[in-house]
Amino acid sequence: MECVIAVHSGAGYQKVSKEACYKKICMKACKKGLEILKNNGSVLEAVTVATMVLEDSPLTNAGYGSNLTWNGSVECDASIMNGSSMHYGGVGAVSERAKKDFVRNKYNVINQNSSNSHQIGKSRLDTIGCVGMDKFGNVAASSSSGGILLKQDGRVGQAALLGSGCWAQMSDDVAIAVTTSGCGEHLIKTNLAREISRQVFNSSCPTIAINKSFNEDFIQSPLLRDYEEKLAGALILYKNKDYCEIISAHNTKSMCIAYATEYNKKSYLSRLLPNTSSGTSIMVQGYPI
Repeated sequence: MECVIAVHSGAGYQKVSKEACYKKICMKACKKGLEILKNNGSVLEAVTVATMVLEDSPLTNAGYGSNLTWNGSVECDASIMNGSSMHYGGVGAVSERAKKDFVRNKYNVINQNSSNSHQIGKSRLDTIGCVGMDKFGNVAASSSSGGILLKQDGRVGQAALLGSGCWAQMSDDVAIAVTTSGCGEHLIKTNLAREISRQVFNSSCPTIAINKSFNEDFIQSPLLRDYEEKLAGALILYKNKDYCEIISAHNTKSMCIAYATEYNKKSYLSRLLPNTSSGTSIMVQGYPI
């Protein structure tokens, strides 16, 4: 079976002028993760390594490039899930990694983009994530985020929580790995990663199921009835006995995705169609592996 790794750099708005940069870092993450899989490493290790590449980029709201808290510090959330065992691990409001990076590299862990964002009060929603599959068909998913801008210290977002930031599970016939991005409170309330997986498992067409989940489990969810705008994105790896597919979905302005196998690779920035509105319009795209 062909191994695959796929990542996203966050659902939100990526400037056209930085599109090439987002594509490049996403593909770099895929290549690093794929190296692990090609050398018989575990899918958990591959997903972790790919996630760390994105965390180390100032372009993303995770790790080094994270939004700042109200008091100007960096606190990160992250999680990972193993589809074969359905074991899960997550951490919230973690700052130790940033401190270690500061000591090791001798530079300020608050990068200039985050500092400027702190001054002008412009928030980023994007959370990074990764999904992967090894040659045996085992899948895993991860999620990592710096959280919303100017959050209260100690706030824990969806990237740390089971079923909100990521989800992975397998049956005899189907395997699925999901990682989400968007407004953390909305993703936590709706448990979107898990709900997408549930819809896909109960459908013969994953693309239709994902679109249905975005509408029924997120946009139209009674849990979000008091919110005017509901924003999210998701990256899904789906496999059955006949084929494997990478699917992206978002109702934000844009979302950058990349995937790589031993024989194929692609990096693309998905955008909503012209004259459509974020929050209500959904862009779903599938790429057979």
